Amino acid sequence: MRLSLFEEQRTAALPVGLLVVARIANLMLGLAVIPVLIHYLGGDGFAAWALLLAIGAALALLELGMALTYVKEVAPLIQREDWRQVNVVRSNVVAILLLAFAAGALPLFLFATAIARELHVPDGTLLEADQMVKFIYLAVALRALLQLGTLTLNAARRFRALAFVSFLQSFVSNGAAAVAAVWTRRLDITLLAFWFAQLLVLAIVFVIASRRYIRASIWVWPSYRRMRELCSHGLKIQVHDWAQVISYQFDKFLIAAFMGLWAVAPYEVGNRSVAALRSIPSSGIDSFLATAAIGQTAKSDLWQQYQRVTQLAGIAVLVFMIAPLAIAPVFLYAWTGEMGYTGRWVFLSLILGAAFSVLALPAAAMAQAAGRAEIQARAAVVTLLINVPLSFFLIFKLQLVGVAAGTAIAMASGATVLLADVHKAYAQSMMSTLKPLWRFCWPPACVCAAFALLTWVPFELWLASLHPATRFAREMRVIPGLLAGLAYVVCLISMLGVQIHRGALTAEQQEFVCRLIPFRWFRSYCAARHSILGEK
Repeated sequence: MRLSLFEEQRTAALPVGLLVVARIANLMLGLAVIPVLIHYLGGDGFAAWALLLAIGAALALLELGMALTYVKEVAPLIQREDWRQVNVVRSNVVAILLLAFAAGALPLFLFATAIARELHVPDGTLLEADQMVKFIYLAVALRALLQLGTLTLNAARRFRALAFVSFLQSFVSNGAAAVAAVWTRRLDITLLAFWFAQLLVLAIVFVIASRRYIRASIWVWPSYRRMRELCSHGLKIQVHDWAQVISYQFDKFLIAAFMGLWAVAPYEVGNRSVAALRSIPSSGIDSFLATAAIGQTAKSDLWQQYQRVTQLAGIAVLVFMIAPLAIAPVFLYAWTGEMGYTGRWVFLSLILGAAFSVLALPAAAMAQAAGRAEIQARAAVVTLLINVPLSFFLIFKLQLVGVAAGTAIAMASGATVLLADVHKAYAQSMMSTLKPLWRFCWPPACVCAAFALLTWVPFELWLASLHPATRFAREMRVIPGLLAGLAYVVCLISMLGVQIHRGALTAEQQEFVCRLIPFRWFRSYCAARHSILGEK
């Protein structure tokens, strides 16, 4: 029996909603942990923490794109309950990961001391700087193997379980890091606590998922031909991962080398905020890959799903990336004081580039589902070619803001190329996707711009009037933080009001909003506007 349009949309939105809720919880936890790390590790300690996490992100490139490749290959097999073929993919992916990390071990261990020295990472009492780099390498390698459990949940579309695991992984690892920082004030202990907690959660999920879906008793030896096929697809995707590392991690290495260790801290505050906000919509949109892989044979219906997911991405960008711009300086100041205030322009630059990348995520899933990984690779190459030289050039002109601006321009350029190539591959007009999205998004975006003007100018004048000795004191930041939260809520309500007034929401979307805001007067207003606009 064919589902109604509303039932289809509601079913498609369910995994997105679950994963977004989990990601919001992770975001709140991450925001709470960063001031703790800054306070107990100090500015240089927090900067070194950020660099070590960036090293971990760079080392994860040795996964060779196997995460998304695994989901793409396994999702249709799990649906057909073809457990032998699931294990064929699993065994070959495991073999690829083991070979990749084994090959990377020797050069990493040889150059660990030089890496730590060039990035000015300080020694700890339990682990020296180079030993922390080596430990991160081993942890990243083990995580690459253990995350097959969560990837299997994604491929099986068990989104409730995936959402819970996503929250648990972030909660346990960040919580362990915060506790270690408070108790010991030591960078190396904090690092150990963070990684051991994360790996413990992944190990438990791996065992559970293996028993349910992988059927570990069915062992299939890897083959060279299959490994080559998987690597061919994975390496094309990996270029996109390179672009992501350059976008969110390379800047820190550049800043540490040319501006010193402390300058990494305010950049990390802005960068981490953007990465956290971007992860909210991306965690939900990533679930579209399994659906796209399964529905690849029905291209007409799949394209309609793509356009619906793209509209959801536009809504998520408005709520989680554009609306925060209205209160960004105030919130960053209230959150981390001087570091947040210094990093406000970094946040502004990066969030605009990240918004473009989120809008292109559904297109990336379409390219992967069609087996056209070269499309995503081409867009990533564009990002890399623009980002690296532009960041090098602008760091000498505009310092922190220049690096962020170069990254934002590169991300927007790569996203544009990706959208154009995917529409061309599916013989669809890009304007048929962008025009409805623009008509839907520009009025609430104007609301955000108005709120930004009303918030930024008074805040800057107020902050300039304070005495320099007390300007960034904790007690001075409490009230601005509360006002920033209130302004964000009012901005969201105003955006929603504009959309309802102009009739931009469908009947199904209005029904969903009315369930979120269960006031009789609000429901009556929505019904009246829908009736008036329907008569016109």
